Amino acid sequence: MRCKRCGYELQGLRDDRCPECGRSFDPDDSSSYLVKPVSGRGPLVFSVVALIMVVVPAVVASLDDMGLAVPRSVFFIVPIGAMMPAGIILGCWMLQMTGRAVGGRLPWTVHQGAFTAGFIVSLLTVVGALGAVVFQLLRRVMS
Repeated sequence: MRCKRCGYELQGLRDDRCPECGRSFDPDDSSSYLVKPVSGRGPLVFSVVALIMVVVPAVVASLDDMGLAVPRSVFFIVPIGAMMPAGIILGCWMLQMTGRAVGGRLPWTVHQGAFTAGFIVSLLTVVGALGAVVFQLLRRVMS
């Protein structure tokens, strides 16, 4: 049992307050303290999924711009069109979460390298997606 704010070990304390940061907790309520460490593997997987959700529409748009045959079916275009905004949102969320972990504000984490990799992947996803959107907008305006 560890403090949600600083990760201090709370087992065996006389007071229901963390001596390190002062955050109060209820020993009978497991939602008021950490029970197990936060793993970085899930955020890394979500960061890679966000990257894929951004790369696929960018590739499809590039193929279309090169004049290659891209199916115009609504069952193809609608999901592809929805993927990039969803990927950007997921990437921003992962960037914020992994940034907190890398910055030491998520206490008691394991797989710190996975959090760091997730931060880098989600940063590349967000920056790359915004760059792709700006590039496509400029290309359409200039032509």
